[in-house]
Amino acid sequence: MLLSPLWLLGWRVVVLWGLALAPWAAPLDVGPAATVDKTLVTALLGWLGLAATLHHLRRRLSDAATRTPATFLGALTLLVSLGVAWRATHDAAPLAAWLPFVSPLVWLSLAALAYERLRGRRGLAAALAVAAVAGASTTVAWPRLRSQAGMWADVMRRDPSNVRAYMAFMPSLRASGNAPRALEVLERCVHQAATPLPCLTERAALAMAGHDYSVAAEMAERALQIAPNDADAAVLRALALIAIEPPPRETDAAIERALRTAPSDGRAHYARAVLLDRQGHGTEARAAVARAVALRPTADALVLQASLAMRGNDTPLARRATEAALRLAPHHLAARYNLGLLEQQAGHFNPAREAYLAVLRDEPGQYAARYNLALLTLQAGARDEARHHCDLLIRFHPRDGAAVDLRNAIESSTPPPAAAFVTQPATRTL
Repeated sequence: MLLSPLWLLGWRVVVLWGLALAPWAAPLDVGPAATVDKTLVTALLGWLGLAATLHHLRRRLSDAATRTPATFLGALTLLVSLGVAWRATHDAAPLAAWLPFVSPLVWLSLAALAYERLRGRRGLAAALAVAAVAGASTTVAWPRLRSQAGMWADVMRRDPSNVRAYMAFMPSLRASGNAPRALEVLERCVHQAATPLPCLTERAALAMAGHDYSVAAEMAERALQIAPNDADAAVLRALALIAIEPPPRETDAAIERALRTAPSDGRAHYARAVLLDRQGHGTEARAAVARAVALRPTADALVLQASLAMRGNDTPLARRATEAALRLAPHHLAARYNLGLLEQQAGHFNPAREAYLAVLRDEPGQYAARYNLALLTLQAGARDEARHHCDLLIRFHPRDGAAVDLRNAIESSTPPPAAAFVTQPATRTL
């Protein structure tokens, strides 16, 4: 319907004026046209107010005697408000973010009108009073208007069903690293938003980042029940299921669904590569991960490509993929581990040692890095350091026979094993 966007435009103008005059009380955002259809009375009032203003300005501008600064300021305020209201429909910011373009004009128009009506000292006093009210209003409203994140938080508090507010608020939470607060906001969004689909996919992504794969799979499945062809939800469900040990029976079907729904999303091909690798199909896994890297070179896909290349004795590809992964994610544990393994195999003691230590600083009980570091230092003749790492390895993995054998080799001063590298990834971060 043509009237729905027009009503929304008029209502946005009224909201902007309300924000300018009472920014501590007026709403900070206006819903889309579909929401306006549900609140027809409010939108109609906004449209009638705009029509009355236009009619009043037309009459005053047609009379030369009334072409005063106040009249022209009022017309300029209206035109700017209409332009801002139209631009706000294409912007991700709340409507209040555009207030600096409108509020000064509104208050200037009121000050000019007060001066024009009263004239002389009384008019000047009235204009100054308007300016004082404007300053006080802005000061009181500053906590609401100082940041877009704060505005969206206010919108969420006043309108818990506003899914746009939830989604717009999430980037600031991700940037702050406040995972508990992000979880709280998304849980509220999932249960209270009018259309929770974006909230469900965002909740699934947050669960993936926290390695809570069962919850991620559940949230993605709920999103797919709402929108069966949602590409993000299909891919997230495939990634979550492939990360669960052991993968559920529906993992194959979930990956195929992700590939059908999002054939150009490298994450879907990455999930397929992981599954093929687990099934022992090395050649097909290498082809799938190459496709994943070509479409979307994530650190995880590059780490898998490096691991598969090492198993296939393609050291140059393994090194390129590992270095690319570390450029994307310098603290990726599995990429650091692969770098240590490559440096160890190349006979570079210090770079290999530093790479393994970087893994163990974040994950002290990681078996592969600790075992290879003990072996590396033993081969270099640093038996005390090798003994230290081997003792830690046995403490974390007391029933591991290979660790005990390595410890016996250290104590008996027998020649260390030459190529007993442990090549499983340091960690899984999907």
